[in-house]
Order: sequence, then C-alpha cells, then structure tokens
Amino acid sequence: MTKLLYFFLIPAGLLAFWIYFSIMEVHDTDQVYLQLTSEYNSDMLHPRDFTEILAGRIITGEFVAPYDNLGIVGLRFWNFYRLNDDFLIFRLKEQGSHRWYYQSRHKVDQFQPHDYFVFGFPPIGPSAGKTYEFEIESESGRPGNAVGISPIEPAVVVKYKISREAVFSSVPAAAQFTAKKILNLAYKPKFVAVSFAYFLPFLIYTLYLIIVTWYPHLEHFGRRFLIFLLLIAVYLDAFVIPKGDSTMILLFFLVLIVWQRFQASLSIFLYLAVTLFFLSMYYYYRTNPADFFYSERLMAWSFLFFSVHFIHSFRHAAPAD
Repeated sequence: MTKLLYFFLIPAGLLAFWIYFSIMEVHDTDQVYLQLTSEYNSDMLHPRDFTEILAGRIITGEFVAPYDNLGIVGLRFWNFYRLNDDFLIFRLKEQGSHRWYYQSRHKVDQFQPHDYFVFGFPPIGPSAGKTYEFEIESESGRPGNAVGISPIEPAVVVKYKISREAVFSSVPAAAQFTAKKILNLAYKPKFVAVSFAYFLPFLIYTLYLIIVTWYPHLEHFGRRFLIFLLLIAVYLDAFVIPKGDSTMILLFFLVLIVWQRFQASLSIFLYLAVTLFFLSMYYYYRTNPADFFYSERLMAWSFLFFSVHFIHSFRHAAPAD
C-alpha cells in the first residue's frame, strides 16, 4: 500500500493537478475551446502609458488578424483598487475604412484589477490577413476617478470565434483545428510558463523519488537542483503569472517536505528570504507601474521563507535553563 501511494497515487495526483490547471488556464484565456487567440504587449498601444484615462483621452491600437472570424478584442485594465464611475467607448474598424465597424459603451465599475475586459462584436468572417484599428475613449474620467491600462503584460488579447459546424464538419477539419489550437497555445509565452509552473510539483516529487529510491549518493545534487527549481518558480510567479497563489503554496510546501526528508539545513531559506526582501524593496521604489506588482509577489515569497525559518528555529531552540 505504501509503494502504491508513493509511486502511483501521489505522482498521478500531481499530474492530474498539472493537466487540470493547464486546462483551466486555456479556459481563462480563451473561455471556450472553439476560439483562437492572439496576445500583444502594451507597446502596440498609442500612447503607451499606464496613467488614468481621463475624459476625452483616446488610446488606439492596431493589429493584423492571423485568422478568420475576428469577434473579440480585450484589454487588461487597472482600476487602482477602487470603484470608478466612468464610461469607456470602444470602437473597431478595418484599416482604411471611413466608418467604424462596431462601437460600444461600457461602465468601468465592472473592470477588475489587472484582468482582461473583453469587447465583443459580431464576428468578421473573412478577417485573416487584414489590419484592424481600435480605440478606447473615456467619457468622464477625472483624476482619482478613472481606470488605466494595466502594466501587466500581455496587455491586449484578440479572439477569433470558430463555429462548431466548421470544426466538426469532418475528421480532417477537426484535426486541422486541433493542430491550430495546439500551435496557438505553444506560441503564448504566458501559457507555456504557467503550464510549466503547474508541472513543477510533479517534477520536484519525481526528482525526490528517483534520488531517494535509486541514487541516494546524489542527495547533495538533488538539494541544489531543488533550490534551482524553486528559484524558477519564484521568477515565474513574480514576473510571469498574474495570479499564482495556489501554485505558489503547493510548490513551497512540497519543496519544504522534500527538503526536510533530505535532512538538510533550513538556513538556505533565510538567505532566500533576505535576498527576496531586498529585491522586493528595489522594485517597490522603482517608477515603472508594473514594478509594484512584482514587489508584492516577491514580498509574499520572502514572507513564506522567513516564516518557515523562524518556526523551524523556534521548534529546535534549546530550552531555557
């Protein structure tokens, strides 16, 4: 029963964790399977800044559609952690056209911090290869009561709605769309990074199992590689994954358990805590708006490392005379 638990049930559970949350990441990005998406950084926006969008100010962008059936443009907004009272006007047209293809008006109190807000419109069938322009305009934004573009990248998502009839009309059509979908995901650095972060718990546990079972003489190497994987996790969580709390906690405690089973000193966690604390302070005092977010994530990791070190030190402290 013990072997079944350690060699099958736990690895299977960690693999299921990776598959489930990777699928959830696809859902968060695409919402439905029958969509293809393209993501763009904020440098495609003009002007590119992250201050409040005040009344009359217009932000524009343009892109070349790689697929047909263009149906959604989304932007990642920043509400400054407050409920704002303003309306944004969204407009879209093909480059060179004298009329807007679509225009809509949206109240900004529904915008979530650093999340995409998507502007849907009737799908444009033959859109592949064409250039489209869009703009966002504030109706009544004023200082202290307006939203802005989030500094978290990517800042823009464009979605293409593929009809169920077109995909499942034949086996070759379904296979062609599946291949497009896989390639579409593979070209998204954020999805690859997030999926890899979800895979790290399985990788860490497998490393531990191999070393303990077959190569105990490589324990020293295993500890170093474990720290290397943990640093990768810190980097992904702080700079790539906008919301990675559940993954961060699972990774941290899995590493802690494995580290303890290696009977290694926890002093490395104190060094990491101090290093991440000062790195967090460095980003906190920088002027780039995205740096405050990085500072928060780094400080969260620093707090976890500090907590483990001090709890461990307290438990093993010599009793007072």
